[in-house]
Amino acid sequence: RVRRIAGQEKDESFVGSDLSYEDIGGRELSDYTYAFAQRDATWTAPDGKSHAVWQLESRAVDPQSAYPRTVSTVRKDNFVVVHADIFNARNERVKLFDVKRLEQVDGIWTVLSLGVENERDRTRTELETTSIRYNVGLTDADFTRRQLEQAGQ
Repeated sequence: RVRRIAGQEKDESFVGSDLSYEDIGGRELSDYTYAFAQRDATWTAPDGKSHAVWQLESRAVDPQSAYPRTVSTVRKDNFVVVHADIFNARNERVKLFDVKRLEQVDGIWTVLSLGVENERDRTRTELETTSIRYNVGLTDADFTRRQLEQAGQ
């Protein structure tokens, strides 16, 4: 089913999961300010390997944002966010994002398994990608409402 997501819906749950539409669709850089929380930190991957990371704090420009502050852990070697602590307006951590499996697919670093935990609601979503392909020749025309509706039939 094709559905347009309005701006005010970006913080809503994506298909009943702990991910929001904004989590799935990405964020506009200009909607946030950024600062280093830590320049030289270490993150231990699920396989036990340690990686050098930055911890970046992003703060929403919009004071009405449901999640006005996020602290993201970004690997220095590939610039992928591997963990994030997401805070509400009362500065309470409400969601945690954790990468479980990260691999290069067609030369592109790709999160293949992740978990999102909502501490407030005490729920957890696991997302596993079983197949992915890049650069398959899609165009903007492939994403019109008509094309998307036909593809779902």
